[in-house]
Amino acid sequence: MAKINFDINPVNEINHVMHDSDSGSMSKLLDLCLRFGSLMNSVGSESARTEDSIERILAAYGIDSPSAFCIPAIVIISFKDEDGNIYTSSRRMRSQSSNFTKLDELNSLSRYLCDGELKTLSIFESELDRIEEIEYNFNINNLIGTLLVAFGFNFIFGGDLRNAIGAMLAAFLMALINNFLTNAQVNSTFNNLASSFFGNVFVELFAMIGLINNTGTASISIIMGLVPGMLLTTSIREVFSKDYTSGLNKLVECLFIAISLAVGAALAIVLLR
Repeated sequence: MAKINFDINPVNEINHVMHDSDSGSMSKLLDLCLRFGSLMNSVGSESARTEDSIERILAAYGIDSPSAFCIPAIVIISFKDEDGNIYTSSRRMRSQSSNFTKLDELNSLSRYLCDGELKTLSIFESELDRIEEIEYNFNINNLIGTLLVAFGFNFIFGGDLRNAIGAMLAAFLMALINNFLTNAQVNSTFNNLASSFFGNVFVELFAMIGLINNTGTASISIIMGLVPGMLLTTSIREVFSKDYTSGLNKLVECLFIAISLAVGAALAIVLLR
């Protein structure tokens, strides 16, 4: 987490939030928590963790018994101030993705706000602004991970070294296409379909020149890099935690991703064989 600017620490604002409980300050706190929750939910957090973080932050600002409800598409927050006035609002998320950098920053911000020393709303807002500007960057670690997945699964499914090298090259090219479509903010279903299609096109082309000798193994190996493992694990965890609405929502999303990957691979095979 970046260094916080402690020069922004007007004591009057703290007292304003905690003791005056006017509608402006409470509304701003509600809006900031909605921004925090929707951002956390949209980058891959479990719904239960998002709810817990929001409620802990509100408790840190002196709110008694706050309530937060999250599913993948929406965040709802409700609480009462010291005078009994009720504040409630919701925010819908239009898109979701996995961004561990943002998720780690948001977790760090939550711990910072709840460390026992009251922080001003200005600090809360400035940190949210900074985190929102963090963009997903496809770096060398992502590339190495993509290549290792293709390389390792090739041997798991019975491929040889030559097949593994061909699968790694196809996975590399597929990853570049996937990253391009991600940066272009293309619909995730189409992104997965197109990435699977072009990845399998490369597999078929490499097979034609003799670089790959088992297209089935190579195809499965590169597609494994697109399988939503974290999303599937999170959905199962939420179902077992009896958070059925969120868990089943994510299971359905996993199903659509699997269908798009299968359709993309099938199209490539039909067109090139």
